[in-house]
Amino acid sequence: MASVEESEETPGESLTDSLANLKLEDSPERVVTLDGDTAQKVSLLDKYYGPLPEAEDKTEEFDYVIEVHGFSPNLKTKDILNELFINKSSEFMKLKWVDDTHALAIYTSSSDASFIAESSFKNIQTRLLSDSNHEASIFIAKSYAKSIRDFLCSKKPSHSSTELESNSSIPEKPPLSASVARRMIGHALGVRITASPEQKEKENRLWKEAKEKKKQRKTD
Repeated sequence: MASVEESEETPGESLTDSLANLKLEDSPERVVTLDGDTAQKVSLLDKYYGPLPEAEDKTEEFDYVIEVHGFSPNLKTKDILNELFINKSSEFMKLKWVDDTHALAIYTSSSDASFIAESSFKNIQTRLLSDSNHEASIFIAKSYAKSIRDFLCSKKPSHSSTELESNSSIPEKPPLSASVARRMIGHALGVRITASPEQKEKENRLWKEAKEKKKQRKTD
């Protein structure tokens, strides 16, 4: 699974405080609704970033982004992440806050984004950003469009699948020996599983043979 990048901020901070020290080219990690007035919030965003993009002016990056919404303003980043990872270990990339009850989750796979958008969760609701009519979410996504595009490019494999299949330098997955399996099972059960001297001797012989084969492959 891909590593998660998250932005954790204190709920309830004022919009004025959030934007007070921003430069024109910066984008807020989190924008909090001021007195519940979306129009006032968008107006302040316009002051820094220009006019709000039209809803239909959506880029292909939106296929990789879902909008998390309909949750309690008391939820924090970790709460949302716990919900998102319940259904599937997707290639999650980043979480961007929009306001107290909206956030954007960016994935490296559009199919993963679609899967999560159609899933049901206990404390949150999800939808593809392309299906959203929440102006602030669209605004933030447009502001981060280049960053999203750069992230997606960085996640793409550097070699084609054909090249990877023909690349003999890629190591094979090592076989699971009986001794390793025994230790794993014993650790899971909290007990120590022992083997007979004959079994240990057989395992040692197989291990040495595997080691010799590996050494031989390197010299070929």
